Amino acid sequence: MKKITMIPIIFLVIVAFTTLSMAAEGDSFTLSLEPVSSELTRGDTFEVKVFLDDIQVVSGEQGIAGYTARITYDENMLSLENVSASTGWEAMENEGAVVVNTSNAEVVKDRTETIVITFKVNDNASIGDTTIGIENIEGTSIAETIDGTGSNATIQI
Repeated sequence: MKKITMIPIIFLVIVAFTTLSMAAEGDSFTLSLEPVSSELTRGDTFEVKVFLDDIQVVSGEQGIAGYTARITYDENMLSLENVSASTGWEAMENEGAVVVNTSNAEVVKDRTETIVITFKVNDNASIGDTTIGIENIEGTSIAETIDGTGSNATIQI
């Protein structure tokens, strides 16, 4: 008798997960990187602003409430000094991985600055261009998971 009651429960769980993943299909957003300075010298400290951009969410709450991502950069050229939350956001960083959420648990539907990343140009950095990126992006629209797209910024040393 227990086997018969478990089958409908398992079926309902599968349908619920399938519905959630289908609801977020086609939804998207971008994280855009905008360096405050693009021409730097060894020892300089500079900021890169990260914007939640191009929000195309039609499922769930129809916006983004938070995201996780990985900051990428050449450790021979740059050192990550700090990640700070912009107004209306909360952020945690650990070894280049960031978790960013709205501070009021509401979704955002329009372009907005979310965090500011502070880098330092290493004293032994070679002269030339280096790229800062953001990847492995996954956002949330409260109950939906949405894959995001990252961008790169090029810095000249």
